[in-house]
Amino acid sequence: MKKQYKKTVKISSWMIMALLLFSLQFAFSKLYAQEKKRDLTVDDYSLWQTLRLVKLADDGKWVSYNMHYESGLDTLFVKQTKSLKKYAFPLGYEGNFIETDWFSCMSAKGLHLVNLKTGKQETIFHARKYVYSPLDKRLIILINEKGKESTMLIRGVDGSSEKRFDGINAFITDPSKQKILFTSKVADTHIIGLLEVSGEMKKKVLLAGPSNFTNLIWHDKGGAFAFIQNSVKKSDSDNSLFYYDLSTKKLYGSNIPDLKNRFLGDSLFISNSQLKISDDLQKVFFVVQQKAKSKTTMKSEVEVWNGNAKWIYPMEEKYKTTKKLALWLPFEDRHQFISNDTLPKYMLTGDQKYAILSDPKKYEPQVSYDGLRDFYLMDLSKGTKELFLKKHSSLESNTIPSPSGKYITYFKEKHWWIYDIEKKSHTNITKNLGANFYNNDKQHPELPENEFPYENFGWTIDEEEILVYDHYDIWAIRPDGTTARRLTKGKETQTQFRLAGFGSHIQISKRNYDGKIYDI
Repeated sequence: MKKQYKKTVKISSWMIMALLLFSLQFAFSKLYAQEKKRDLTVDDYSLWQTLRLVKLADDGKWVSYNMHYESGLDTLFVKQTKSLKKYAFPLGYEGNFIETDWFSCMSAKGLHLVNLKTGKQETIFHARKYVYSPLDKRLIILINEKGKESTMLIRGVDGSSEKRFDGINAFITDPSKQKILFTSKVADTHIIGLLEVSGEMKKKVLLAGPSNFTNLIWHDKGGAFAFIQNSVKKSDSDNSLFYYDLSTKKLYGSNIPDLKNRFLGDSLFISNSQLKISDDLQKVFFVVQQKAKSKTTMKSEVEVWNGNAKWIYPMEEKYKTTKKLALWLPFEDRHQFISNDTLPKYMLTGDQKYAILSDPKKYEPQVSYDGLRDFYLMDLSKGTKELFLKKHSSLESNTIPSPSGKYITYFKEKHWWIYDIEKKSHTNITKNLGANFYNNDKQHPELPENEFPYENFGWTIDEEEILVYDHYDIWAIRPDGTTARRLTKGKETQTQFRLAGFGSHIQISKRNYDGKIYDI
């Protein structure tokens, strides 16, 4: 007996956004059809514009969208979906709906606030960053006016219960937006501290020293944070790594002499690059970088090219490997390299228990810019690695780990595949669906390694299904390929269904070192 699966896929708001975008496009096309057509001139090019849907308010009554112009003078709009009343913010960005009553966005002037019920507007000049804390219903704003001391302002959206903290240079909030990790400077002393938005809002100093603190990062669930303290002398490049456990309220610092003498040596240093804390709170991932070699005073115009090199000289110089991924176990104060010169490209699985490594020069020279590679899976607990994809596309959209760490999704031979890490099994999940998942709209005779898929855009809750596009429709497919549901009926009417604004304008993906990973 065939099982029937009934699930609710959380894409209702996306569908609403898609309908709104379709309505706007229809209205524009109708108006255009009413105008008398004429030949285009060069002067007309600057009048072209692109509409990009940004966000929809929770109650569906307001929508924000961006009009992109060839001149670069883009404008952010927020519009009432019924009355069509709208507000415009030239060069606006980071637009957000604060519950249902307010809209906020940034521009070069500062932070703009609009009460969507009363129409009242306010601009907080010289604001450079803001975060809204929904539990406390307060804005956290960093104000940096040239020639003046920077200030962090915590206040209600309407301006009530305002509290100022002078001398705050940078801050980052935990996922709940209730705890603030900040840096400041008093005289010649740099400080990193912690405060809570609720309660008395007293600052707690965690560490002070002669050099500044950078690369502040919170654990995804707020259980810890990490940061780098820069070297006092830039030439020394002796950056320090720190980790703070909120459950024990203990600060851990990487042992600098041990780190330098046994691990980094004289040629490497901790780079001011992305830090990441593992889900299990046991590991901190960081990047080490090769120290620059001292330059000779003699200038030479001679370039030495090697005819047997896999890359030509300019490309070799541009992509010369100078960085490696490493991890730190703060409770043991132990370090471990992940990538190396042989496998220099890296990303992590969703649970950070494995690393996906590859060598971009393996099969060079190749005709394609994004050539084939072999991909290896490294078990970080054992340090062992094994090949799991051979001669596979190097396009980052073609190999994406799942958020839980159970699977790796990849596109090969014009189909979507799932690699089950625990079972070490490969499953073609789209081969029997009778749909085209390969994007070849330009009808170019592409090489096998350059197959561009219609993207997948995430998973349902608990990773029961993955959501992917074909030419017209959206599919929900179980990772073992046993069932597949077509969620839309676009093929019948040749209507293409997509998540409105999907891509660089609505971010449901985040960087994963040399790759990316989707949020659920």
